[in-house]
Amino acid sequence: MATNQLATLASQIPLAGFRLSGSTGDLLKALQEHEDLFNSIAAHPQAGIYQRFGKERALRLSYVENEVRQRHDEVKELLRDVHEGRKEAETEETRADLAKRMGALIEILDLHSRAFEQDCRMSQSTTPSPLFMDFYRAHLQRGGDDARAPNGELISFYDSKGAPISHEFTALDNPDLDPMQSFLVNRLMNPFLDYVRAPVQKLLKKIARGQKGADEAARWQGTSGRIISAIAKAVTCMLATLSLAAAIGILYSINSLEGRLVVMTLFGLGFSSSVNFLGQDAIPIYALNAA
Repeated sequence: MATNQLATLASQIPLAGFRLSGSTGDLLKALQEHEDLFNSIAAHPQAGIYQRFGKERALRLSYVENEVRQRHDEVKELLRDVHEGRKEAETEETRADLAKRMGALIEILDLHSRAFEQDCRMSQSTTPSPLFMDFYRAHLQRGGDDARAPNGELISFYDSKGAPISHEFTALDNPDLDPMQSFLVNRLMNPFLDYVRAPVQKLLKKIARGQKGADEAARWQGTSGRIISAIAKAVTCMLATLSLAAAIGILYSINSLEGRLVVMTLFGLGFSSSVNFLGQDAIPIYALNAA
């Protein structure tokens, strides 16, 4: 009865003109037109915006769980047949049947484990930063309202600049970024591009060619990973130097020996502990300043 109802509902779905995220031609055109976006993602992995496919993953895992139950029931059926005497235990046929059913159960359990681990990692994956999400949106909007994203989706699927970021989206995480670089990219780079680089770039272009400044997607051109790394190292060096200078200044202002010991202990703990928040690249810089 349930099967007939499902078949009736399926027959009522209109299929005329139905397309999955555009035609093959739309997809090929999108892949070709977004080559510069792929180059930007290669330079800044956080600019790669992708979907988590939460619903699809839940559907997959539910189906695999049902398959596990089915394969387990088949093994129990064989064991029950042997126990009740319907099949002989010491035969090649029974042995082969057991191996076949157990192999199917082991295979589907492995698939369930892989699917579960993948879903766990995807659910904990990096959420796109507002900076890179707006960068991605701005790039898509350069093609007009009828343009498509590299995966064939309409650009309206990603909303406009400044819109809230759905949990459906995730971003590639760059493991090479230390905490200071990550802070610069995700927190300070956007104000820097908006209030420092963009006005200067616009002014220089007006003086040189009388043209308007670059659009949102072009702001990142020339801001490579090397520049971000150099800025992060400069900030780290400045923090290490200032912390030592502050410690020395306070020590000179304290006359009692007990007070100096307390200040030296506190600053020593703070100086060494701060390295953990700045990444491994900060260790040589802090060691050089301490020497």
